[in-house]
Amino acid sequence: MGLGGMCAVVLLVAAACCAGAYGMRRWRRRLERAKRIPETLAWTRDGYCRDQNALGAYRYRTIPASINACGPVAVYNLLHYDAQTAELPEVIAELDALHRLRVPGPTQHRILRRYLERRIPGAQEVHGRAAALAAAAHSRMGVYRYREGQTPHYVAYVRAGGGYRFFNVSDALEDGVLSMERFGAEHLHGGPVKLLYWN
Repeated sequence: MGLGGMCAVVLLVAAACCAGAYGMRRWRRRLERAKRIPETLAWTRDGYCRDQNALGAYRYRTIPASINACGPVAVYNLLHYDAQTAELPEVIAELDALHRLRVPGPTQHRILRRYLERRIPGAQEVHGRAAALAAAAHSRMGVYRYREGQTPHYVAYVRAGGGYRFFNVSDALEDGVLSMERFGAEHLHGGPVKLLYWN
């Protein structure tokens, strides 16, 4: 392992220590909730995955996917919208294999971007809340990386009629049609915002 790899391990250990009891309690609550949700409730009638909380039977980055699989869920929903044949377990396994370290954690943005660029060419990326909302308002689909509360989160959206259909946003919004302005007002409240989108 080179110096970069050792630095990454040190940073991961430090981040885990900083997360402390609060982070563990939050993960345990989410895991307990996920155990009570049947996987059939994860799916919409038209085949999108709307709720990662029901994916506790799968593993992603060494822990139940119900905790940290928002990245694979977002990727799967974009592939489904793009009419590509994909199964969620396959997407979870492929994204998991691209992470070099076998440790719990979220999907790394560079890995998600690289995977999507291979599967759906033509992605563009912008950073910052204002730039992301402006670009998304003219796109056909995309995936946001932002913080939902204190948790880093990926959310896919697709064009739907006069608005955009969002999946797996939060417990209160698992599948809903919103304008970009409303999504921004209700969910982009600070922290870094990244957007991968397709026109």
